Amino acid sequence: MDAGVLDVWFTRIQQKKNRPAVKPGVLCLATDADRLAYLRLIESPTLGLRLQRIERVVAQRALCTAETPRGPVGVKLKELGGQIVARS
Repeated sequence: MDAGVLDVWFTRIQQKKNRPAVKPGVLCLATDADRLAYLRLIESPTLGLRLQRIERVVAQRALCTAETPRGPVGVKLKELGGQIVARS
């Protein structure tokens, strides 16, 4: 995470001859992919990596304050196409 990745996860897999293994996954910005791939190759015994580019759609978020009988509470608003579609 210190290298600038957005998320890291591990998936249990079976290799050939039923050998158990763990496959790491990393989510990062496209601009960081080459640097992080190089770092992974340097810091581990692996000889190769598979890179997959995906697109991400992100809703706009806004923060506001709602008054309650117990005082003000922060509220997150989710906006899509300029319209508020959810509050949390």
